[in-house]
Amino acid sequence: MLQSLLSKMIRCQERAVGVPLTYLNDVAAHSPGLVMKIGLLGPLGTHRRALPAEAKHVATVRATLAEDCGACVQIAVNVALAEGVSREVLAAVVNGRLWELPPNLEAVCKFVDALQNQETITASLRDQLQVEYGDDGVAELSVAYALAAFFPRFKRGLGEAQSCALRPVEV
Repeated sequence: MLQSLLSKMIRCQERAVGVPLTYLNDVAAHSPGLVMKIGLLGPLGTHRRALPAEAKHVATVRATLAEDCGACVQIAVNVALAEGVSREVLAAVVNGRLWELPPNLEAVCKFVDALQNQETITASLRDQLQVEYGDDGVAELSVAYALAAFFPRFKRGLGEAQSCALRPVEV
Protein backbone atom coordinates (compact mmCIF):
# COMPACT_ATOMS: atom_id res chain seq x y z
CA MET A 1 0.00 0.00 0.00
CA LEU A 2 2.84 2.43 0.84
CA GLN A 3 4.52 1.66 -2.48
CA SER A 4 1.29 2.41 -4.34
CA LEU A 5 0.86 5.69 -2.49
CA LEU A 6 4.43 6.74 -3.20
CA SER A 7 4.06 5.86 -6.88
CA LYS A 8 0.94 8.00 -7.08
CA MET A 9 2.67 10.90 -5.31
CA ILE A 10 5.68 10.66 -7.64
CA ARG A 11 3.41 10.65 -10.73
CA CYS A 12 1.66 13.73 -9.36
CA GLN A 13 5.02 15.43 -8.85
CA GLU A 14 6.11 14.45 -12.37
CA ARG A 15 3.03 16.19 -13.77
CA ALA A 16 3.73 19.25 -11.65
CA VAL A 17 7.37 19.61 -12.72
CA GLY A 18 7.04 18.33 -16.29
CA VAL A 19 9.97 15.90 -16.10
CA PRO A 20 10.07 12.13 -15.39
CA LEU A 21 11.30 11.22 -11.90
CA THR A 22 12.09 7.58 -12.62
CA TYR A 23 14.97 7.51 -10.15
CA LEU A 24 12.56 8.29 -7.28
CA ASN A 25 10.40 5.30 -8.19
CA ASP A 26 13.53 3.16 -8.22
CA VAL A 27 14.53 4.37 -4.75
CA ALA A 28 10.95 4.00 -3.46
CA ALA A 29 10.98 0.33 -4.50
CA HIS A 30 13.72 -0.50 -2.00
CA SER A 31 13.62 2.41 0.45
CA PRO A 32 10.15 3.95 0.74
CA GLY A 33 11.05 5.63 4.04
CA LEU A 34 13.90 7.48 2.36
CA VAL A 35 11.61 8.80 -0.37
CA MET A 36 9.12 9.93 2.27
CA LYS A 37 11.87 11.84 4.06
CA ILE A 38 13.12 13.36 0.80
CA GLY A 39 9.56 14.60 0.34
CA LEU A 40 10.07 16.69 3.47
CA LEU A 41 12.40 18.90 1.42
CA GLY A 42 9.33 20.19 -0.45
CA PRO A 43 8.30 22.76 2.16
CA LEU A 44 11.87 24.03 2.38
CA GLY A 45 12.12 24.32 -1.39
CA THR A 46 8.88 26.26 -1.67
CA HIS A 47 9.51 28.57 1.29
CA ARG A 48 9.41 32.19 0.17
CA ARG A 49 8.34 35.08 2.35
CA ALA A 50 10.88 37.87 1.90
CA LEU A 51 11.85 37.32 -1.73
CA PRO A 52 9.85 38.10 -4.84
CA ALA A 53 9.25 35.01 -6.98
CA GLU A 54 11.67 36.23 -9.65
CA ALA A 55 14.61 36.53 -7.24
CA LYS A 56 14.01 33.13 -5.64
CA HIS A 57 13.65 31.33 -8.95
CA VAL A 58 16.57 33.13 -10.59
CA ALA A 59 18.73 31.93 -7.68
CA THR A 60 17.40 28.39 -8.00
CA VAL A 61 17.83 28.20 -11.78
CA ARG A 62 21.31 29.74 -11.65
CA ALA A 63 22.43 27.37 -8.89
CA THR A 64 20.93 24.34 -10.62
CA LEU A 65 22.70 25.25 -13.87
CA ALA A 66 25.99 24.91 -12.04
CA GLU A 67 25.07 21.41 -10.80
CA ASP A 68 23.11 19.80 -13.60
CA CYS A 69 23.09 19.04 -17.28
CA GLY A 70 19.44 19.43 -18.06
CA ALA A 71 16.61 17.62 -16.31
CA CYS A 72 16.87 19.40 -12.96
CA VAL A 73 17.37 22.75 -14.69
CA GLN A 74 14.24 22.04 -16.71
CA ILE A 75 12.35 21.37 -13.50
CA ALA A 76 13.60 24.66 -12.00
CA VAL A 77 12.54 26.53 -15.16
CA ASN A 78 9.12 24.83 -15.27
CA VAL A 79 8.43 25.66 -11.62
CA ALA A 80 9.54 29.27 -12.15
CA LEU A 81 7.26 29.62 -15.19
CA ALA A 82 4.35 28.18 -13.21
CA GLU A 83 4.95 30.81 -10.54
CA GLY A 84 4.88 33.64 -13.06
CA VAL A 85 8.55 34.33 -13.76
CA SER A 86 8.88 35.70 -17.28
CA ARG A 87 10.37 33.65 -20.09
CA GLU A 88 12.67 36.55 -20.93
CA VAL A 89 14.21 36.59 -17.44
CA LEU A 90 14.62 32.81 -17.42
CA ALA A 91 16.11 32.75 -20.91
CA ALA A 92 18.66 35.38 -19.89
CA VAL A 93 19.67 33.30 -16.85
CA VAL A 94 19.78 29.96 -18.69
CA ASN A 95 21.75 31.41 -21.60
CA GLY A 96 24.17 33.38 -19.41
CA ARG A 97 23.05 36.79 -20.65
CA LEU A 98 23.06 38.39 -17.22
CA TRP A 99 23.43 41.90 -18.66
CA GLU A 100 19.83 41.57 -19.86
CA LEU A 101 18.56 41.24 -16.29
CA PRO A 102 17.46 44.09 -14.03
CA PRO A 103 20.25 45.04 -11.58
CA ASN A 104 18.60 43.27 -8.62
CA LEU A 105 18.39 39.95 -10.50
CA GLU A 106 21.89 40.31 -11.91
CA ALA A 107 23.04 40.75 -8.29
CA VAL A 108 21.24 37.51 -7.36
CA CYS A 109 23.15 35.68 -10.11
CA LYS A 110 26.46 37.20 -8.97
CA PHE A 111 25.68 36.07 -5.41
CA VAL A 112 24.97 32.51 -6.55
CA ASP A 113 28.05 32.46 -8.79
CA ALA A 114 30.26 33.64 -5.92
CA LEU A 115 28.86 30.94 -3.65
CA GLN A 116 29.31 28.30 -6.33
CA ASN A 117 32.91 29.35 -6.91
CA GLN A 118 33.58 29.52 -3.16
CA GLU A 119 34.45 33.19 -3.43
CA THR A 120 33.97 35.76 -0.71
CA ILE A 121 30.77 37.73 -1.15
CA THR A 122 31.85 41.35 -1.48
CA ALA A 123 30.47 43.84 1.00
CA SER A 124 28.94 45.87 -1.82
CA LEU A 125 27.09 42.84 -3.22
CA ARG A 126 25.85 41.76 0.21
CA ASP A 127 24.78 45.36 0.95
CA GLN A 128 22.92 45.54 -2.37
CA LEU A 129 21.07 42.31 -1.63
CA GLN A 130 20.29 43.31 1.96
CA VAL A 131 18.91 46.67 0.84
CA GLU A 132 16.83 44.99 -1.88
CA TYR A 133 15.61 41.91 0.04
CA GLY A 134 16.56 42.31 3.71
CA ASP A 135 18.36 39.80 5.90
CA ASP A 136 15.48 37.33 5.51
CA GLY A 137 15.75 37.58 1.74
CA VAL A 138 19.49 36.89 1.80
CA ALA A 139 18.80 33.83 3.97
CA GLU A 140 16.17 32.65 1.48
CA LEU A 141 18.62 33.14 -1.40
CA SER A 142 21.15 31.04 0.52
CA VAL A 143 18.60 28.25 1.03
CA ALA A 144 17.63 28.34 -2.66
CA TYR A 145 21.30 28.03 -3.60
CA ALA A 146 22.00 25.17 -1.19
CA LEU A 147 18.88 23.16 -1.98
CA ALA A 148 19.40 23.44 -5.75
CA ALA A 149 22.39 21.10 -5.43
CA PHE A 150 20.54 18.31 -3.63
CA PHE A 151 18.73 16.46 -6.43
CA PRO A 152 21.50 16.64 -9.07
CA ARG A 153 24.01 15.36 -6.53
CA PHE A 154 21.61 12.72 -5.21
CA LYS A 155 20.99 11.44 -8.75
CA ARG A 156 24.73 11.31 -9.52
CA GLY A 157 25.28 9.38 -6.30
CA LEU A 158 22.70 6.85 -7.42
CA GLY A 159 24.47 6.44 -10.74
CA GLU A 160 21.58 8.14 -12.47
CA ALA A 161 23.63 10.67 -14.41
CA GLN A 162 22.30 9.08 -17.57
CA SER A 163 18.79 10.19 -16.58
CA CYS A 164 20.21 13.67 -16.63
CA ALA A 165 20.49 13.65 -20.40
CA LEU A 166 22.39 16.45 -22.06
CA ARG A 167 19.66 18.42 -23.72
CA PRO A 168 18.76 22.03 -24.19
CA VAL A 169 16.54 23.53 -21.54
CA GLU A 170 13.24 24.82 -22.89
CA VAL A 171 12.19 28.21 -21.63
